[in-house]
Amino acid sequence: MRQLLHAVRANNTFVAQLYVPLVADGATIGLVPKDRVAALRAFPSVFDGALANEVRLHSSLATETARTTAVQNVARELVGAGVIREKWKNEDYGARDGHGNVVFRVDRAAAAFFGITQCGCHLNGYVRHGPRPEDVSVWMGLRHASRSLWPGKWDSIVGGGLPLDISAWDNMLKEAREEASLAANDIAPLMRSAGVISYVNSEKEGLKHNSMFTFDLCMPPTMAPKSDGIEVDHFELWPITKALDLVERSPESFKPDICLLLIDFGIRHGIVTAANTSQFIAVARGLHAAPPF
Repeated sequence: MRQLLHAVRANNTFVAQLYVPLVADGATIGLVPKDRVAALRAFPSVFDGALANEVRLHSSLATETARTTAVQNVARELVGAGVIREKWKNEDYGARDGHGNVVFRVDRAAAAFFGITQCGCHLNGYVRHGPRPEDVSVWMGLRHASRSLWPGKWDSIVGGGLPLDISAWDNMLKEAREEASLAANDIAPLMRSAGVISYVNSEKEGLKHNSMFTFDLCMPPTMAPKSDGIEVDHFELWPITKALDLVERSPESFKPDICLLLIDFGIRHGIVTAANTSQFIAVARGLHAAPPF
């Protein structure tokens, strides 16, 4: 029996007691690690409460534009001071209220610090060799050693954050062109939306409350990704059983959420089943974590 639950749980390490709510107009829109709250007390015109139990956006910031300008400036200062260690991405994420309205925008680099809901996209590029569910190989990309996050770890063929103002479908096509030299005209007719997986994880930069739109691309043998030499060191085509074996034995070989992606792919394609996987129901449920607020 496959043992995969540990890889799922490793992506869902959220402990509520380690965070305080980020509040705007009475609604929780994020969660800030308690050990980071002190850094926000230097910005009293932006946060009129940076206390032990709550961080409140200043009541004078009454519009999305005003809040965005103020929070982006704070984020830039925190990145410059090294409090936020991620590099500035020039990609806006949105902090949303319970109705889905954008309260403010902030660069992707600061999303985990403020603990706002994040979205991403991942592509499963695979080749089918025969009629059985397991007659499949998946393309994997090795993250370049120069990457600031998860260097030298195995990743999906294409993946990336989902900024505001672009659809998941269009963003997936854009990322495929940039990271794997796969032209939109070639892959769009073959690409299929495959749903969403989500996790809630405590990471070094803060809270990763992430929902990942997943896409499947059944590739002909003549189609192959090409490394950009910047984000991806190289690509390899692995039998799906090899990929799942590594998830089971050595999940640390992957960028963590790729374990979830491979397990989800295996379930949807009838490769990971209740007959061959221990605690299958818990594994399947763990791919869809409940929102933390």
